[in-house]
Amino acid sequence: MSGERSSEGVSGGPASVPEGDVETLVERSFGLVQDLSAPPFADLAPGARVELWSFAPPAARRAAEAALAARGVEARVHAAWKTALHAMLEATAPPVEIVYPVLPGQDPERFLRELHPAAELWPGLRLTPVPSAAPVCRLRHADGREEALAIPVRPRRAPHGGEVLSACGWLRATPPGAEVPEVDAPWADPIEQALQAAFAAVSQAIEGRGWRSRGPHFDRLVLRIEAPLVDRPLAWGAESLSLAEALHEELYFGALDLLRAAAGLPPGDRSLIPGEVVPEIAPVPAGAPVRLRVTVSAPPEAPAPARPAPEAVPAPDLATLDRPMTAREIAAALAALGGEPLEVRSRRGRAVQGRVLAGQGPGVVITGGQHANEPTGIPGALLAARTLAAEGVPVAVCPLENPDGHALHMRLRETAPRHMHHAARYTALGADLAFVPGGEGALRPLLRAAADRGAGADLHLSLHGYPSHEWLHPFTGYLPHGFESWSLPRGCFLILRFDPAWRGPAQAVLHAAAAALEGDAEIAALNARQLETLARYAPSAAPERIGCVPVVQGPPSPSPHGPPFPVTLIVETPDETVDGPLFRLLLRAQALAAVAAARAFREAVIG
Repeated sequence: MSGERSSEGVSGGPASVPEGDVETLVERSFGLVQDLSAPPFADLAPGARVELWSFAPPAARRAAEAALAARGVEARVHAAWKTALHAMLEATAPPVEIVYPVLPGQDPERFLRELHPAAELWPGLRLTPVPSAAPVCRLRHADGREEALAIPVRPRRAPHGGEVLSACGWLRATPPGAEVPEVDAPWADPIEQALQAAFAAVSQAIEGRGWRSRGPHFDRLVLRIEAPLVDRPLAWGAESLSLAEALHEELYFGALDLLRAAAGLPPGDRSLIPGEVVPEIAPVPAGAPVRLRVTVSAPPEAPAPARPAPEAVPAPDLATLDRPMTAREIAAALAALGGEPLEVRSRRGRAVQGRVLAGQGPGVVITGGQHANEPTGIPGALLAARTLAAEGVPVAVCPLENPDGHALHMRLRETAPRHMHHAARYTALGADLAFVPGGEGALRPLLRAAADRGAGADLHLSLHGYPSHEWLHPFTGYLPHGFESWSLPRGCFLILRFDPAWRGPAQAVLHAAAAALEGDAEIAALNARQLETLARYAPSAAPERIGCVPVVQGPPSPSPHGPPFPVTLIVETPDETVDGPLFRLLLRAQALAAVAAARAFREAVIG
């Protein structure tokens, strides 16, 4: 299945959106039953056979089948994304083997990835590749039956500029008595239309307003899609089938890709500062129309005034914390550490706070919350700082480097706590603070300078997280462009950046942190499960490992905030969207790795 279609049916087309105004760019029914009264469905005669692939929820697809059956039309309405997995979830009996296609010129794992996590849901299921000229999966059953299931894809130009195989709506209609379909082509699904219209609106704004530099171009760009979408949790880890989450991800990174290209920056460049891009995916009742609304706010003429300090609350018990911390809780826990306070202001006037805790011997700088939708690094930094300070280690700590992103993350979590919300990854400038000068990132050199006034701090512990479940972009090639290696969780892992002159202490840091993670039975079991799944669906992504802990090593990353630290250890846990016991486990992993790394570094340096 592949082909081309235009964006017919998108009311208004790409429109220039005035600052402060809301423009409705798409408004179209997403009730499949209502769509059946219009062409091409209205022309179907009794006895016709129809296969349709749609992004509609299961209940709407079943209702469409029933409505067509009432007209004498034999119909099957499939899911247009993760088609085989949806088919298995909706079947009375799952197959024992799925034979997936390997298309010429495509990543051989392209359609294998789409089957995740079928073998975990149905243990014993075999996943078998076969060279193929068409994107068709074959589902083989225990009784010998074989079912051919087409996977609808079409070539599309992605916002980053490359051509990808995109999931799409599709219609295959066969007249009564005929063997060959009369129609076999892409179908204009409203969800696709809304997404493409959003990208068109961003492109039009770029052209109309001359957004040709790094920025900032706006204070906030809101891309809101209202659609009747329903999340479907799966009985494996934190996995869920969520088209709403996928749309958020597509809109956010697609908009950044368009803005980056307009500024003449290479794909993946993180020096862009356009302003805050906020996709909002709002569920509406079944049968309600899909709407796209775009709002642009002009950038402020002056820096935001300092916000008042948040109301004081008791510091939470970090050892038993099982959810992301609020801004007030972070401030309380940081103040409880004591020490010398440091502070800068964010773009929106929020305090970016740190503390410097005196001690003896080599010190450490600990940061968390650079990407504010990665929540375990925040309490992890606080817990590690408290533990090390109690041992007499000099510590400079900033648990929340990105308070504006944190505020957005907490707001988005109110309606969708299980979504990754990568719009909260960057600052209110739409920037990754470690890659642009000034702003919130200005606290890092202050932390280092304050620590250096004591015993010196040549180790940076940077605590991060990543998605706890599959990260996919179904409309732009399936894997997230520029973040392909992050598409499936692989447990708690470590990234080491070091100056070659510091190889000895750096390796001591890495091996000590890995040993601490592997020595915890629950963390080791989590890693084993996730690495097994990674090997099943992405065998080419097998990581370097120390025991059960994946590791990545390389030179220090250039920094706009001064010379890089000689040794930086990044701790990654699969924490986006999690709470409860898993949150507690990943928080423990952050603190275990950080404390073990600091101890090993001091021992290696002191000798």
